[in-house]
Amino acid sequence: MAERVWKGKPIPEFKLFQERFPKLSEEFTELVRETLEESKLERKIQELVIVALLAGKFEGGFKFHLKEAIRHGATKEEVAGAILLTLPYCDVATFLKSLAWAREEGIL
Repeated sequence: MAERVWKGKPIPEFKLFQERFPKLSEEFTELVRETLEESKLERKIQELVIVALLAGKFEGGFKFHLKEAIRHGATKEEVAGAILLTLPYCDVATFLKSLAWAREEGIL
């Protein structure tokens, strides 16, 4: 099921979720799939929103969704813009941590 929502290998945190709680992880994946389908935003925009939501909070998920945003057509400038929006709405630490994570992934 997860392959229908996300391409490639799951991040280690999600892999552990799948191994430890297989039924619940399938249900979570189905919730994500249905949420993405129900949203009227194009997938690129969905991924940029998710990047901003995960900024500074969940490194594995943040980096995964950076790659998904790019895979779905986001430019590096658009990713930078999503990260920039965290500065006034989150805090400086979140913003700086997210910039560093994006640089580690070769996005910025």
